[in-house]
Amino acid sequence: RRVLIPHVILPTLFDRRTRASLRTLAVMKDRYGRTVSETVIPVDTQFREASHDGYPLTLENPTARGSLAYAEFVRCLLRDPVECAVAVA
Repeated sequence: RRVLIPHVILPTLFDRRTRASLRTLAVMKDRYGRTVSETVIPVDTQFREASHDGYPLTLENPTARGSLAYAEFVRCLLRDPVECAVAVA
């Protein structure tokens, strides 16, 4: 039995401090509506450090902001994939 999971766009490299990130997220929500995840993956320099060490950040530092954001997204997918995307406000 196959389970169909709807497409979900997961914004990454998101920086709430920049207008560019905020504008891009708004455009994505406007253009793609419910397929844009409410969860965003933040810019986190620890991704680069973990990559340099040859490990995924979730193993290298499970409490890093990026690790926690990915964990939140996965929990959402497991709970209810349809609800991982939000309607445009």
